[in-house]
Amino acid sequence: MAQYDLHRSDIDGTLLLNIQSDLMSHLVNRVVIPVQPPGLAPLPAQRLNPSFDILGEAQILVTQFLSTVPVEALGEVVANLAEHHFQISGAVDMLLQGV
Repeated sequence: MAQYDLHRSDIDGTLLLNIQSDLMSHLVNRVVIPVQPPGLAPLPAQRLNPSFDILGEAQILVTQFLSTVPVEALGEVVANLAEHHFQISGAVDMLLQGV
C-alpha cells in the first residue's frame, strides 16, 4: 500500500485515497480522503474538491472529510492517483492552510 493508492473499503465499499507518506508506513492507521461520485459528494469547491476520472467515471475528492482509518479497513487497491499529486496536495493545503 503506497501513498496515493485508492482503496475500496472492506467495511462499506467507500473509495478511500491514502495520502499518508510512505515513510510512515509503520503506523497502524492511514490518513485518507474519501472519493465519491458527483451525485453523492457535497457541492464541490474549487481547489478543495478536485475531480478525477477513475476507472472511467468522474469522482470527487471530498477533502473536508479527511480522516484516519486502520490499515486493515482499507481493502483492495483499485487505482493509484500519484499522477494527480499537485491537485491532491493543493486540496489538503486549502483545507489546512486556506491557500
